[in-house]
Amino acid sequence: DLAGNYDYIPHTPTMAPDPARQTAIWGQILSTLAQAPQLLNPDPETGEAIDPLAIFDEFVRSTGVNYVDQFKKKIAPMPGQAGPGQMPPDQPAVGGQAGAQTPEQTKKAVQSGTVLPG
Repeated sequence: DLAGNYDYIPHTPTMAPDPARQTAIWGQILSTLAQAPQLLNPDPETGEAIDPLAIFDEFVRSTGVNYVDQFKKKIAPMPGQAGPGQMPPDQPAVGGQAGAQTPEQTKKAVQSGTVLPG
């Protein structure tokens, strides 16, 4: 048996989460992503990637600010960049290579003489 005065705060699933602790955790997650940007790369098997803006939104909401969406605005892509839902021209589709073509496109290019076979 232990005797004495102890300031022990248990963290159990039945307790409401501590807002300050939640904010610190989301801040640590953002810090980790900033220090290891390779974590933002898509998963090669599923093509899914971590969305840093969604994590930032959750971080801000954990501070008690629930209206973060009103601060967002649409930004037009710069020349040479892809718009929303588009792949940049120099980026491959998931599982492909930059400049990759369908077999039909390759066959047409070879037949027209614009690409050498091989």
